[in-house]
Parts: sequence; C-alpha cells; structure tokens
Amino acid sequence: MNNLDDRKLTRMPGRGVINSGSLAYKYLLNYDKELLEKPKPIDIIDFISNYLHLSVINATMSHPIVEAFIIYSIGNFKDYESKEIISITPGTIIINKEIQNDVYKRYVLAHEAAHWINYRERPSSINSKYYSCCKNFVERSDLFNKEKLLSYYEREPDADLELFADGTANAITMPATTFLPLAIKLMEEYGFSDNRIIEASKKNETAEIIRKLATTYNVPEFAVKNHLYNFGMFMINENDIL
Repeated sequence: MNNLDDRKLTRMPGRGVINSGSLAYKYLLNYDKELLEKPKPIDIIDFISNYLHLSVINATMSHPIVEAFIIYSIGNFKDYESKEIISITPGTIIINKEIQNDVYKRYVLAHEAAHWINYRERPSSINSKYYSCCKNFVERSDLFNKEKLLSYYEREPDADLELFADGTANAITMPATTFLPLAIKLMEEYGFSDNRIIEASKKNETAEIIRKLATTYNVPEFAVKNHLYNFGMFMINENDIL
C-alpha cells in the first residue's frame, strides 16, 4: 500500500477518530438520555423535527443515486418530476420520495441530520457549500473493502465529509454506550472470542448477530457492519488489516 492509500485509510471515521461519537453523545444526552442507557431505535423523525428543528421535503431527484440533500442556505429546488420550484430555507432536508424501504429511509435521514450536526459544530468543514448531498450508500456500504473504499475516495471529492456523516449517523442510531455491550454479549453467545467477529470463520453466526443488532436499532445491516468495523470488531478474514 502506498503513502496516499495509507493516508486515506487512516482518515476513515471511527478508526481512531472519536469526534463523531462525542458529538452524537452530546446531542442524545440532551434529546433523550434513555437512548444512551437502553438499546432501542431512535425516533429519527422526532429527533430531526422537534429537536434539531429541521424540515423534511419529499421530492423526485434528477439522478437516481441521489438519496437526499441537507440545505445550509436560502435557495430554490426544482422537483424533477413535477417541475415545481420549491423555496427552501437553511435546515431543510430534501429526500428522494422513491425510497420505499422504511429502514433505509430512516438511515438516510439520520445521515442528513448528521451533516447538519457536523455543520453546526464544524462550520469550516463545509467550505461555504450550499448543501451536502447523500448519494447511494452502495458505494461505501462496506468500509472493510479497502479497494472499494479507495476507489470511492478517487471519485468523490467530498468523501471525508460523507464518511464522517456516516460515522455520526451510526453514533446517533447506535450509541456506543448500548451498542458495544450488546454486540459483545451477542459475540459471546455465538462463540466469537476477543470481542471480534471474523465473518469467514462463522458466516451463519455472523449473519445472526448482524441481523439482531440491525433489528434492535432499526438500521440497515451494512450500517451495523461498518459500525462494528469502526470499533475494530468486524473483519471478513482473520488476516485483514484493522
């Protein structure tokens, strides 16, 4: 691996970077501290609407891989299907109305909420952008695939912002204070030692753990895998680099 690759991989959220978890903890403590004490899904609509005071608009996007936007300044948005011009204010989430899966939609909204939180806490990171755009998570749904991740960095100029928002979204929907004890308990039940899942060694057991965690927090399974990986608790093969 060359120096450029090393630098990119060490910038991944959660790999020694705790800022996203710290931000999420602060917001969840003020919103509903029970989320930090008991494993359960966050009411993401209530969190967005009544705590962050963001508005959500369902619209048709001009490109199929665009899932949502979060807007940072006043402007207009044109619905691709109806051609309607929509006036928007800062703190508006525009989400693709074609998203049918409720669990996936919750995670997209959490990702956009994470962008807003990161923007409020670290405004200089946005570099005067008008919006942050969430594209299809397939491109970064498995952070443990080094080749896929490096390819994503080559194609996406905002890779750092998107991955940091993913990390914050994971910390919001799966707070470490409840997620880690539950994950460790499940690993012990299914025979994984050293608090680490090696998927290739026990595929069926891995699938059950991921499914149970995803169900508990009502999030996509890829988000659970990435969250575990960010804590150094998930590997495909035993010789994978953590």
